[in-house]
Amino acid sequence: MHCQNLNRKTCRCVRRGTTTVEVVVAGILLGTVMSIAVPALSWVVHERRAADRRQQATLEIENLMEEFTARGWDEITQETATKLELSEHVAQQLPESSLSCTVDSKPNETDAKRIHIEMAWSNRKGQTLAPVRLTTWVYRPGRPQ
Repeated sequence: MHCQNLNRKTCRCVRRGTTTVEVVVAGILLGTVMSIAVPALSWVVHERRAADRRQQATLEIENLMEEFTARGWDEITQETATKLELSEHVAQQLPESSLSCTVDSKPNETDAKRIHIEMAWSNRKGQTLAPVRLTTWVYRPGRPQ
């Protein structure tokens, strides 16, 4: 609207505040942005938690491997490997987690042992996730190189 009177103090046509249309448009824009942002943030949180769990599993089997390989040569056997257990904290944090450890050697290689540790767990939906695996070789002390 245009006012015939150029003096704003006496003109009654001066627009003040917002109109209903502007409020509705702002609400629609805000709703659109929120409908995009909330699922995206939810996905980021979900992925971050999954990455944290995977890192936790990796650290756990690294610690188990270090502890196991620090044993004497004669103590590194399949029998002692089956006694390895996850820490209580990790077992609680990773639902339905399982640990497997194998010790073996090549048929003609008696001075080397291969240690393989694998940890798997399930997500909240009960789906088994890709396991974390770690393998190393240990050699008899004093073995000629």
